[in-house]
Amino acid sequence: DAVVLGAGVASFAALNQLADGTSKVLCIETFDRLGGNHRSRNINGYTFDIGSFMFRPGYPIFQHFPGLEAM
Repeated sequence: DAVVLGAGVASFAALNQLADGTSKVLCIETFDRLGGNHRSRNINGYTFDIGSFMFRPGYPIFQHFPGLEAM
């Protein structure tokens, strides 16, 4: 039996490995949806996955997507 804390990307990988039918598995997530703290933004018709990355203020990617730094 196992408890997986969080329902983010890494937790999904763990749940997939544990879901072999031989054990009971409980997943606990504090956010109100699957995906944990993962965030994505639609900008000019494109979807950017940004929640899995941590950027410091002034990181060069913000030169190309200045609206992301304020999120």
